[in-house]
Amino acid sequence: MADKVSDLMDVKLVAIAPSATIKSAVTLIKNSNIDLIPVVENGKLIGVIYEDDVLSYIEKFGTAAEKEQVKKISMPPFFTEANSKISDAAKVVIDNDLNRLPVVDSKKNMRCVGIVTSTELLLYAAKEKNPKKKK
Repeated sequence: MADKVSDLMDVKLVAIAPSATIKSAVTLIKNSNIDLIPVVENGKLIGVIYEDDVLSYIEKFGTAAEKEQVKKISMPPFFTEANSKISDAAKVVIDNDLNRLPVVDSKKNMRCVGIVTSTELLLYAAKEKNPKKKK
């Protein structure tokens, strides 16, 4: 059974650079079917953008907003470390009503190494609560 976030995280990371356009973020969100994109510069997590914030920004400023850089709407990230306990990551997800949580190698390096989803955390919790009995 998994003990650490690294045991559950998805290492196929969809991320975006702070210099990318909001239009490219819309395309990533649409094509990847995700609601949060880590903003990564030189491999380090520096922020996140949320689908709702992207859409609100475009609604407010029109199509001209699509040419703006992602850093304009990037938010400070909630994150967890790869070697953190799964229960600690679940607490961050629950306390902040998140569907996806970026995973970094360490708070010192902040290298983005994956994503853990609320679905994975829920499935883990269900397995922990109801482990299959060996016959």
